[in-house]
Amino acid sequence: MNSQSENPPVRDFSAAWDSGSRPVVLDYLETHVGSERAELAADLIRIDLQHRLRLGEEVHVEEYLRDIPEFRDAEVELVALLIDEHALRTEAGQVVTLDEYARRFPEHVDTLRNELGLTDDRTRSPQTSGSSPSGPDGLPCSADEQLEPGDVVGGFCIERLLGSGGVSRVFLATQMSLDRQVALKVTVDTEADSVVGNEGRTMASFSHPNIVHVFAEERIGGVRLLAMEYVDGPTLSDFLDDAREHFYGPGVRRVATQSEALSLISEHCSERPIEKNDQRRDGGSSRDFLCGIIRDLAHALAVAAASGVIHSDVKPANILLTREGRAMLADFNVSFSQNSDNGEPPPVGGTLLYMSPEQLGILTGSESDSRLDERSDVYSLGLVLFEVLTGAWPFLEGNVAADPVIASGHLQASRLSSSIEFPAGGKWLTPGLKAIIEKCLAPQPNDRYQSADELAEDLDCFLSHRPLKAASDPSRLERTSKWIKRSPARAMLVATVLGTASLVVVMFRPNDQPPDAPTSEVVGTAGVGPRALPADAAKRSREADNAGQELLAERNFSEAAQQFELATRLNPQSATSWHNLGVARFRLGEFADALSAFDRSIALGNESGLAYSHRAATRFALGDDSGAESDFATAAQIALPCEHAEVARNQAEFDALRESGTRSAAE
Repeated sequence: MNSQSENPPVRDFSAAWDSGSRPVVLDYLETHVGSERAELAADLIRIDLQHRLRLGEEVHVEEYLRDIPEFRDAEVELVALLIDEHALRTEAGQVVTLDEYARRFPEHVDTLRNELGLTDDRTRSPQTSGSSPSGPDGLPCSADEQLEPGDVVGGFCIERLLGSGGVSRVFLATQMSLDRQVALKVTVDTEADSVVGNEGRTMASFSHPNIVHVFAEERIGGVRLLAMEYVDGPTLSDFLDDAREHFYGPGVRRVATQSEALSLISEHCSERPIEKNDQRRDGGSSRDFLCGIIRDLAHALAVAAASGVIHSDVKPANILLTREGRAMLADFNVSFSQNSDNGEPPPVGGTLLYMSPEQLGILTGSESDSRLDERSDVYSLGLVLFEVLTGAWPFLEGNVAADPVIASGHLQASRLSSSIEFPAGGKWLTPGLKAIIEKCLAPQPNDRYQSADELAEDLDCFLSHRPLKAASDPSRLERTSKWIKRSPARAMLVATVLGTASLVVVMFRPNDQPPDAPTSEVVGTAGVGPRALPADAAKRSREADNAGQELLAERNFSEAAQQFELATRLNPQSATSWHNLGVARFRLGEFADALSAFDRSIALGNESGLAYSHRAATRFALGDDSGAESDFATAAQIALPCEHAEVARNQAEFDALRESGTRSAAE
């Protein structure tokens, strides 16, 4: 392949992928013809295959041949590209078969057999098993037959192809006995492959709204038919392709809504577009909608684990979305049962990119297969959670080797030693949500959620504004915000303690300088002693403070806070303005910021009974009961006669709250 520096289209195409966009191969071929076009197409397709397979997509060379038909005649480039496709698919842990290549490119099968060392037996990545994509020619019903629309097999009438796998194809079909549509999975029936043979039995043992239902299974001739619930919607992988442009792409400056997420799903459905009154929780954000999807999938994995079943291949391509936004877990063909008593070690299947460190360790021989349990599925689901919330990948793993064992070792080392790379400025990721992701992706299983149910519970806590149970809740401000959202009436009760009179008046001790003496106002800078505040700045600071007090009286707390922020910038030594800023922040429910402002005001000499009383209220709201009690005691001791009544009223209000059991956000 030409170097990128010598071939601008290849360089630009690779750069577009690296920047997070989805370049289209055909767009980079417009000015090229003949052999030059075929050679350039091969270089571009290699890059595209590598990136898409790393994302867990099911993609093959044939997809590109539809747009570049002349590439079929470029024999050398095509064979070289098929060899590269084989390496990339093997790297991703997918099954590769000579039969598949024989069906897809019979004219090149001998060359591929020799170049790749393939035999007529199924060839896997070392110690792996499972499904893999295949080309649009798909898998025939037998060695010399393919199913076409209108064909009838086993009581099912074929309508159209939905997708392909290395050993199977999935069709939309009508079950004629019940006149219903099903997704019919047609698989080559190999006696040696007990894993694939158990898929229907495994899925049929579950009854859960987030697991695809199985209706029937039968064997006819050389194939196995598995009739499943038909989901008229995209895979989560398809949804992510669209979401990267709409939700995470360059220029996106706002949090998308659930309605917009459902619209993206609806575009993939063959039925009528989703209507407004069909949408669930329409007013929510797409972040909460996506967290709800992962929570539901965690419940599904928990149900499977309760039966001893580990999915082993959790990834976006194996998650289907209904047009209403419900997630359905599919593809249990590499799952295994922990309750098996046949003495055989569990098969290690799945997709390398979404494997847990212990799964990868089994492939490299550094881990025992006995370590594989429900926590491995939790890790994979954590990768999916990160991906749907950011559109990115949590580790800087770069390109991995073509050899699956080498690739497994590279990925395992990265996940055991690297920290998670959260996107800069990720507006969706609160500290609590980051804590959930970090617990999912803990390198050691004992540090993760110990069950999928635990993960589901923490996601449910996040969505219902409650403190997390298993992961840490690191942000005091986020805990406070959750408390306000889940207990608005109690939050208002706390806020009422600060009466209107106390909002706009700050009492000073006799030795405090009144704020209308500009010559005495000073401003400090780092490393420099106080200097006199210019008269103009002093005047503007007082004007801003007065304007803020008027806005407080009108209960316009947001604009009041802006005025007090201006006043404190103009005169950072104004204890009055800092105190009033704290009051405005308290009224907005921004208790952590309010506490900081009250601390600054008191440090600047505002040691009044009201100041300590207001700070006590803020500390109580943040769950610092001991700090609140200490401040209330100080307020009672130093309050001036004109402050006694209000300080006592504040104390009585909070005593009543404590006795009634009303608590703060820290709980």
